[in-house]
Amino acid sequence: MTDTTLDTDGWLTLPFQPAVKPGVRTALTLACAPSWLAEGKAQILDHHALIAINRRIAKLRTSGAMEVVTTLETLYRKHTALCPYDAKANRIQLPARVVAALGPAPCTLQVSKEDGHLTLRKSPADEG
Repeated sequence: MTDTTLDTDGWLTLPFQPAVKPGVRTALTLACAPSWLAEGKAQILDHHALIAINRRIAKLRTSGAMEVVTTLETLYRKHTALCPYDAKANRIQLPARVVAALGPAPCTLQVSKEDGHLTLRKSPADEG
Protein backbone atom coordinates (compact mmCIF):
# COMPACT_ATOMS: atom_id res chain seq x y z
CA MET A 1 0.00 0.00 0.00
CA THR A 2 1.36 3.40 -1.03
CA ASP A 3 0.28 6.88 0.05
CA THR A 4 -0.47 9.58 -2.50
CA THR A 5 -1.99 13.06 -2.40
CA LEU A 6 -5.34 14.24 -3.73
CA ASP A 7 -4.98 17.95 -4.53
CA THR A 8 -7.61 20.67 -4.17
CA ASP A 9 -8.59 20.43 -7.86
CA GLY A 10 -9.40 16.71 -7.55
CA TRP A 11 -6.25 15.46 -9.30
CA LEU A 12 -4.68 12.33 -7.83
CA THR A 13 -1.08 11.50 -8.69
CA LEU A 14 -0.76 7.75 -9.16
CA PRO A 15 2.21 5.88 -7.67
CA PHE A 16 1.73 3.04 -10.19
CA GLN A 17 1.55 3.30 -13.97
CA PRO A 18 -1.85 1.99 -15.15
CA ALA A 19 -2.23 0.06 -18.40
CA VAL A 20 -4.05 2.26 -20.89
CA LYS A 21 -5.68 1.17 -24.12
CA PRO A 22 -3.48 2.00 -27.11
CA GLY A 23 -4.82 5.14 -28.73
CA VAL A 24 -6.90 6.11 -25.68
CA ARG A 25 -4.45 7.77 -23.32
CA THR A 26 -6.68 10.52 -22.01
CA ALA A 27 -9.18 8.68 -19.77
CA LEU A 28 -9.40 5.93 -17.16
CA THR A 29 -12.46 4.23 -15.72
CA LEU A 30 -13.21 4.66 -12.02
CA ALA A 31 -15.52 2.19 -10.26
CA CYS A 32 -17.21 4.15 -7.49
CA ALA A 33 -20.32 2.41 -6.19
CA PRO A 34 -22.17 4.37 -3.48
CA SER A 35 -21.57 1.59 -0.93
CA TRP A 36 -17.83 1.73 -1.68
CA LEU A 37 -17.74 5.52 -1.39
CA ALA A 38 -19.46 5.25 2.01
CA GLU A 39 -16.54 3.01 3.06
CA GLY A 40 -14.01 5.48 1.62
CA LYS A 41 -13.07 3.22 -1.30
CA ALA A 42 -12.94 3.39 -5.12
CA GLN A 43 -11.12 1.44 -7.83
CA ILE A 44 -9.28 2.65 -10.92
CA LEU A 45 -9.86 0.16 -13.71
CA ASP A 46 -7.08 0.17 -16.25
CA HIS A 47 -7.27 -1.57 -19.63
CA HIS A 48 -6.25 -4.98 -18.27
CA ALA A 49 -8.76 -4.79 -15.40
CA LEU A 50 -11.61 -3.95 -17.80
CA ILE A 51 -10.74 -6.94 -19.99
CA ALA A 52 -10.60 -9.25 -16.95
CA ILE A 53 -13.95 -8.00 -15.61
CA ASN A 54 -15.65 -8.41 -19.00
CA ARG A 55 -14.29 -11.95 -19.33
CA ARG A 56 -15.39 -12.84 -15.79
CA ILE A 57 -18.91 -11.51 -16.43
CA ALA A 58 -19.16 -13.41 -19.73
CA LYS A 59 -17.94 -16.64 -18.14
CA LEU A 60 -20.36 -16.35 -15.22
CA ARG A 61 -23.23 -15.50 -17.58
CA THR A 62 -22.66 -18.70 -19.60
CA SER A 63 -22.50 -20.74 -16.37
CA GLY A 64 -25.86 -19.37 -15.24
CA ALA A 65 -24.69 -17.41 -12.18
CA MET A 66 -26.94 -14.47 -12.93
CA GLU A 67 -27.02 -13.07 -9.38
CA VAL A 68 -23.24 -12.68 -9.43
CA VAL A 69 -23.38 -11.24 -12.96
CA THR A 70 -25.93 -8.65 -11.83
CA THR A 71 -23.75 -7.66 -8.87
CA LEU A 72 -20.60 -7.35 -11.01
CA GLU A 73 -22.41 -5.36 -13.68
CA THR A 74 -23.78 -3.00 -11.04
CA LEU A 75 -20.36 -2.45 -9.48
CA TYR A 76 -18.20 -2.31 -12.59
CA ARG A 77 -20.55 -0.96 -15.28
CA LYS A 78 -23.41 1.00 -13.73
CA HIS A 79 -21.44 2.81 -11.00
CA THR A 80 -18.43 3.93 -13.02
CA ALA A 81 -17.09 7.25 -14.22
CA LEU A 82 -14.77 8.03 -17.09
CA CYS A 83 -12.09 10.29 -15.62
CA PRO A 84 -9.55 12.53 -17.38
CA TYR A 85 -6.05 11.03 -17.24
CA ASP A 86 -2.82 12.95 -17.70
CA ALA A 87 -0.35 10.31 -18.89
CA LYS A 88 2.72 12.59 -18.73
CA ALA A 89 2.16 13.44 -15.07
CA ASN A 90 0.56 10.04 -14.33
CA ARG A 91 -2.45 11.57 -12.60
CA ILE A 92 -6.23 11.18 -12.78
CA GLN A 93 -8.94 13.76 -12.07
CA LEU A 94 -11.58 12.31 -9.77
CA PRO A 95 -15.26 13.34 -10.01
CA ALA A 96 -16.55 15.79 -7.40
CA ARG A 97 -18.70 13.15 -5.64
CA VAL A 98 -15.64 10.89 -5.23
CA VAL A 99 -13.50 13.77 -3.95
CA ALA A 100 -16.25 14.62 -1.46
CA ALA A 101 -16.42 10.99 -0.27
CA LEU A 102 -12.66 10.48 -0.02
CA GLY A 103 -11.73 14.06 0.90
CA PRO A 104 -11.88 16.80 1.91
CA ALA A 105 -9.17 17.76 -0.57
CA PRO A 106 -6.26 18.11 -0.20
CA CYS A 107 -5.78 14.82 1.60
CA THR A 108 -3.71 11.67 1.57
CA LEU A 109 -5.10 8.46 0.05
CA GLN A 110 -3.77 4.94 0.16
CA VAL A 111 -3.35 3.16 -3.17
CA SER A 112 -2.88 -0.59 -3.48
CA LYS A 113 -2.98 -3.17 -6.24
CA GLU A 114 -5.80 -5.36 -4.89
CA ASP A 115 -6.92 -8.08 -7.30
CA GLY A 116 -4.99 -6.34 -10.09
CA HIS A 117 -7.00 -3.11 -9.72
CA LEU A 118 -5.69 0.14 -8.30
CA THR A 119 -7.76 0.49 -5.14
CA LEU A 120 -8.06 3.90 -3.47
CA ARG A 121 -8.85 4.16 0.22
CA LYS A 122 -9.07 6.96 2.74
CA SER A 123 -6.03 7.10 4.97
CA PRO A 124 -6.81 5.89 8.50
CA ALA A 125 -5.51 9.23 9.85
CA ASP A 126 -8.10 11.14 7.75
CA GLU A 127 -11.03 8.97 8.92
CA GLY A 128 -10.81 9.95 12.56
